[in-house]
Amino acid sequence: MKYRIPEKYSGFHSFLTCQSSVITGINKGFLRQTGYSESEIINRHIDDVLTGLLRIQHHKVQKVKAKGMAECFLFTKALQPRKVCIRLVNEGDSDRSVYYFIDKSGSCLNDYLLTLKQLNDTACALYAVPELILLKASPKYLGYLPEPANKAEYSIGKSVGNIFPDFKGSAQELVWNRAIGSGKIKHVKNRRKFSENQVTYWESCVIPVFKNRKVRYIYEVITDVTDRDKNNQPMTGQAQLTKVKQLKLDILESIRVGFVILDQDWRFAYVNPQAAHYLGLKPDKLVGRLIWDCLEWLDKTEVGGYLRQAQMECRPISFEFHYPDTDQYFNCSIYPATSGMAIYWVETTKHKHTEREAIRNKKKADILYEMAGKLHASNMPLRIIKKLCLKITDFLGCQLFINYIVDEKRKKLRMNACWGLDDQMRKELEWIDYGHTLCGCAARDRTRVVVENIQHSTDTETEWYRTAGIRAFASHPLVEKDRVVGTLAFGSRTKDTFSRDDLALMKAVADLTATAINRVRTERRMKEQHQLMLEAERERIAALKRYIKMKDEFLSIISHEFKTPLAVIFSAIQTMEHTCGDELSEKAKSFISKIRQNSLRQLRLVNNLLDITRLNSGWLIPNWSNVDIVRLTRAITQSVEVYARQKNIALTFQSRLKQRVIQMDQEKYERILLNLLSNAIKFTPEGKSVTVRVYMTKKFGSRMVGIEVKDEGMGIPREKMDAIFERFFQVDSSFTRQAEGIGIGLCLAQKFTESLGGRMTAKSKVGQGSSFSVFFPDTKKECSDAGPENVQQDYKLLLTASVEFSDMVS
Repeated sequence: MKYRIPEKYSGFHSFLTCQSSVITGINKGFLRQTGYSESEIINRHIDDVLTGLLRIQHHKVQKVKAKGMAECFLFTKALQPRKVCIRLVNEGDSDRSVYYFIDKSGSCLNDYLLTLKQLNDTACALYAVPELILLKASPKYLGYLPEPANKAEYSIGKSVGNIFPDFKGSAQELVWNRAIGSGKIKHVKNRRKFSENQVTYWESCVIPVFKNRKVRYIYEVITDVTDRDKNNQPMTGQAQLTKVKQLKLDILESIRVGFVILDQDWRFAYVNPQAAHYLGLKPDKLVGRLIWDCLEWLDKTEVGGYLRQAQMECRPISFEFHYPDTDQYFNCSIYPATSGMAIYWVETTKHKHTEREAIRNKKKADILYEMAGKLHASNMPLRIIKKLCLKITDFLGCQLFINYIVDEKRKKLRMNACWGLDDQMRKELEWIDYGHTLCGCAARDRTRVVVENIQHSTDTETEWYRTAGIRAFASHPLVEKDRVVGTLAFGSRTKDTFSRDDLALMKAVADLTATAINRVRTERRMKEQHQLMLEAERERIAALKRYIKMKDEFLSIISHEFKTPLAVIFSAIQTMEHTCGDELSEKAKSFISKIRQNSLRQLRLVNNLLDITRLNSGWLIPNWSNVDIVRLTRAITQSVEVYARQKNIALTFQSRLKQRVIQMDQEKYERILLNLLSNAIKFTPEGKSVTVRVYMTKKFGSRMVGIEVKDEGMGIPREKMDAIFERFFQVDSSFTRQAEGIGIGLCLAQKFTESLGGRMTAKSKVGQGSSFSVFFPDTKKECSDAGPENVQQDYKLLLTASVEFSDMVS
């Protein structure tokens, strides 16, 4: 997978990717930077590449791994030095890591290397301070080094201590340290013994090189003095001084740094070629003349102040100088002496422009980030556009901005915000048509309109702008999802053109504004649609409630109407049994029994329908009383034993509690338990058993009385357990053929339980039976009579049971 440099590391143009310290990927920037091929780097250990191929010092590599970043020198395949900054990023908990590289060499180092190249015929070398790493050396210089360091591949990138084994503690080290500490040129004499008969002597000239007022590099120039020492003919002081002066002159003439020497009267005593180039005059036109006579453009107050300060305080002075005619920047340093002063300067225009551009880009990014955040967070972006655009206007150096918003109803552009217009102009331009003015053209054509050099234009379309003193104007359409929502325009009264960067910033601001406006409009439309949907849903629910109410009222009326003929039927049956029961034949008695059973079925259905409609209407209010739940449950169980014996089913009552008085609606509890017993007995095969158990338990966060009805019937499939309490639900059609019913008994029993403050649960396994449990709070009703009410009369309980068990086939 191709690795892309993240945004926050975009300044690093080359990188290596590693997995478990083995290099797995590189980019072309790294290959160009180092000169190596991909095959020479891939699948090698990172330490081998950094310290081996690139010759980075070991302690720098360790610093990168420990602190995540370090500056150091690396060397290309051609042994060219590059000053780089290395950044290590470890990706999460994985073994993957990325090494980013950014070149920090700059023009100064390149100038020093170029100077060394120009002195190729001289034995000279360039070292980096403070590590004293050999960056570059001429072939003649390498010839003075001990083996194997006399070959570039064994010395470039090495410290001077590794090149000269006896450097530590030697006179050479002392001279080098003095040169670095004082910033002055120093000399030292060295000797090298090749064999018993061959000894080479040379003199080393150590020249410190400054950067930002600190010694950053060392030039070492070697002069062979073997013949002079062998002949015991030491060079005279004057000859040696002449030679050193000539060497210094050669260096000063070749370096790409402006260097001049002024005498005590501030006349030019020496001007090197680079300085003459900067000053625009030949050296012979400058030497001997006062600095002010030949450089009239110099600021006497500023530059003269620095010269006087250095001369009076006898210390080096550094300052930055700007030449406005060519927009050039220089870092200048003044070194005073008793007989005059030396001045050198390095051009930093490119660096200054880069720094200025970086500051501008950061400020631009901060403004865009702030604008994006506030527009995204605001529910009313149109109200904050003016405040945000004022910052953009100030950053761009503009004196005008206008923001229009499309009015969909009037099909025109309405001014939302502006700055830089007087009241009359604002009133005239408050509403514009598509195609009218530059803003209207941008909205109509959906493209940016830029007009520059307006004051020199004769176009009638720009007449208003010329009158307003506008010199450059740019209008951007606010487009989001192929819809124009407005325009955003900026104008300048001080410059005739906009840069590409200015126009790009305007477009970015326009895009952010369009996105924010469209987001708010979309949210508003969605909210309106949501409100319409909610209103429609409320109307639908209200209609449904009316329909349900009508249905419940209809069921209630029908149920009451059914009760009247049922009462007549029951009365007729009772009259026949009492008046002429002995005279009826067995066949007639059988018919009367069937009539009674089906009438009870009908009565049960009518009662259930009435109770459901009352529950839905909230009319079924519990009739609370304190009841001994153990005694009542036992009585209900005993009342249905006759139906269990008809199917040869063993009906058992179990309880460790002798008595437990709780508040209860006795009639509703009877209906609940009789329904559960009816289902248990109906769906349990012959020869099996049904058990009723009363117990105390802690459930649903409180102390409860539990009543469990457990059978050994066919069981209920798991996928249908969630639906057994739904109205009119039947587990299987085969059940209805074995036991009649319409599937509202369990639904009604559960609603009765909940109306009494209880809970109903069910467990079942196919082929093993089912268990239904009801739980009621262990609480009593507060009343003057503390004793429990008596269980209702046996006849009434038996009648209730006969109604609930009317579905059982006789």
